[in-house]
Amino acid sequence: SDLYSLGVTMYHLLAGAPPFQADTVPKLMERISQQPHRPLRDLRDDIPPCVDEILARALAKNPADRFPDGRAMARALRACCRMLVAVPA
Repeated sequence: SDLYSLGVTMYHLLAGAPPFQADTVPKLMERISQQPHRPLRDLRDDIPPCVDEILARALAKNPADRFPDGRAMARALRACCRMLVAVPA
C-alpha cells in the first residue's frame, strides 16, 4: 500500500490533481477500486512514456501487478531517468 500511495502522490504532483476524484467518499472508493486512472500523458504530453508506465504499475488494481518492493520501483525510476538523460532534446 505504501508504493500505491507513492504512485498516487507522484501522479498528483505531476498532474496537479489526484488520479481519482468524486463528490462523495463512497464514489471515490468505487473509482479507486473499480476504474483505471487516466493516463498522465492524456493530461500532459511532455511526460515520457516510462513515467506513465511506472505510474500504471504503481496504481495497478491487483497488488500482484504492482512493484514487488520499493527497490524495484526505485530501479524503474532510475532507469527512466537515465533514459531521459540519454535522449537529446
